[in-house]
Amino acid sequence: MDKTTGISHERAGFSVFWLPRAGLARIEPPDALWRRPMLWLWNLVDPAGARPVCQDLRGVADPLRSIAIVGNGPITAYQRQQIEAADVIIRFNKLDNWYCGDRMDIWVTRWANHVISKYHGIGEVEFCNTSLAAGAASAVWVLDAMEAKHARQLAEALAAYAPMRRLSLAKTVIDWPRMEALFHARLPDAEWNAVPSSGWAAMMLALECAPPRARIHLFGFNWSRRAWAAHKMGAEEAFARRLDAAGRIRIHWPACAGMRGCGGCPVVASYDERRGAVCVPRPSGPPGEGETLRATKFAKDNAWRAERDACCWKCVLSEDSD
Repeated sequence: MDKTTGISHERAGFSVFWLPRAGLARIEPPDALWRRPMLWLWNLVDPAGARPVCQDLRGVADPLRSIAIVGNGPITAYQRQQIEAADVIIRFNKLDNWYCGDRMDIWVTRWANHVISKYHGIGEVEFCNTSLAAGAASAVWVLDAMEAKHARQLAEALAAYAPMRRLSLAKTVIDWPRMEALFHARLPDAEWNAVPSSGWAAMMLALECAPPRARIHLFGFNWSRRAWAAHKMGAEEAFARRLDAAGRIRIHWPACAGMRGCGGCPVVASYDERRGAVCVPRPSGPPGEGETLRATKFAKDNAWRAERDACCWKCVLSEDSD
């Protein structure tokens, strides 16, 4: 751990998965080492879950019996109750279906150059704010922060919010080259430049760290093809379906086909294709950072259009006067 920032870096370990119903550990086949050069990182044995990510999970609940991994697709009111009942809850990036006061144990964020803070979610929480989100979490997992400039940007982003600076909040940088190697080993048909999604990475980390009898539940995963093109959602969905069929995870399907909501509802009380959706009311709290950013952008765009149109009318009037 970096004592100045409190940030831990995940160490590469042996890739071990538990076979469903057998309770036996399975190690990646040797031929995978030739297909993906980065798989040599798995040579080192990880003793008894000593990796920081595993410690983060067990720090929330031990024994660990259930993990809810919540994607950013629409969820139902009943699914929201199921999520709240899990031992550990993992959420992602802008937290599109998380309301102030809801549980969240681990917040997964990833580097993105086009975001103001350089990390998805930090400073752009959809329906709440970063300080309350960081206050709710006991750990933050950071994806794709291996370069020195990324580490500096991460430290600056975390320093801007008081809850992020607290010593009890674990901040773990995920070994991204290992995660990419694992992705291509498990999904060999994906293009060489395909990038694993945040949800896929968190699912695999949970599979690595959870004991064999722990149940891993996926909520809000719709594998929308409208996501970033580098994410191969079709391949990720097929892989998740195979795990679901084997009994290793359970997929709880979203209420509708919407990418982020059903008729504008991220959490749905009821939904009908003809009548539309009835939203679960949001609790009182601060305005959402994501909503505020969108409103600001909308106001700027409208001001720019008004200025452009006024300029054009001036040009027309001057031509008519001539």
